[in-house]
Amino acid sequence: MDPRQLLKTLEGAVFEMALWVLLLPKTLVQVLRRPIWVLDYTTAEMAKPESERFDDYLSPVSFWLLVAVGPYLWATSTVRLHYSLPADTAGDAMSHLPILNRYMICALLLIPLVLLLHRVIASHASVPWLGLATGIGVLAGLVQGMGLARWVFLTPYLARTYQDPASPGNVKQAVAIVFQSFNQYAGAGLGEHLGYLFPACWTILISLALIQACIAPRWLGLAGVVIAVGILAGDLKVVGLDAAAQINSIAYIAWALWLIVLGVLLWIRPPEAATASSAVSVA
Repeated sequence: MDPRQLLKTLEGAVFEMALWVLLLPKTLVQVLRRPIWVLDYTTAEMAKPESERFDDYLSPVSFWLLVAVGPYLWATSTVRLHYSLPADTAGDAMSHLPILNRYMICALLLIPLVLLLHRVIASHASVPWLGLATGIGVLAGLVQGMGLARWVFLTPYLARTYQDPASPGNVKQAVAIVFQSFNQYAGAGLGEHLGYLFPACWTILISLALIQACIAPRWLGLAGVVIAVGILAGDLKVVGLDAAAQINSIAYIAWALWLIVLGVLLWIRPPEAATASSAVSVA
C-alpha cells in the first residue's frame, strides 16, 4: 500500500473521530429535548447526496455506536464482578453489583422505549389495541426491573450478614430462608413468569401494530411474533419442559436483536417514507 494513501486514510479517520466528539453533545441534547426530531432529520438527510449527509448532527449508526455500544463494551470489559449468594460461603461478599445495576436500568429503560414507540405509531396510524400494548409494555419494564432490584438492594445485605463471622447459626438460617423466599417471589414470580408474559404480549401486540400501520416491513412484524412465542415458552418450565429455558434464552437474545433492527429501521427509514413506499407498492 502507498504510504501516502495510508496517511490520508489515517488522517481522515482522525478527523472523523474529532467530528464525532464535537457533534455528540449536540446530537444528544437534541434527541433528549425532542425525540421525534430524529425521524424528520433522518428523512431530510437521506434525501441529500451521500457526501452531504449528516454534517450538522451524528448519523443514526454513529450515535448508536457512541451512546450505546461503546459504553456497554467498555463497562463489560473493564469492570469485573465477584460475588457469592447467601447460601454459598465461598467467594467475596456482594458489596456492589455494577453488572446487575446495569441490568436493572436496562429493564426499566424498556418503559420509555415503549412510550416512544407508542408515540411514533399513534402519530401515523390508528391502531385499536395500541393503548393496551403500551400498558402491557410499561408493566413489562416494571416487573423485570422489580425482579432485578432484589440483587441490587436486598441480596448485598443478606450476603454480608450471612458471611459475617459474628452472625450466629440461626441468623444465617433466617437469611437463607429470606433469600430463597424473596427469590421465589421477586425472581421466579415477577422477574421470570410475569417478566416473560408481559414482554411477550407487548411484542406480539406491537408487532401486529407495526404491520397494521405499515411502519416496518411485514417480515419484521412476523419475526417479532415468533420471537414472542419463544419468550413465552419460558413459562412452561413449571410444567417440566426441559427445553423451555433454552428456548427462552435464545428468544431473549433474538428479541434484543429484533429491537435493535426495529430501532435502526425506524431511524434510517422513518414512518413517512415507509408509509409512502407502501402506498406506491399498493397503487
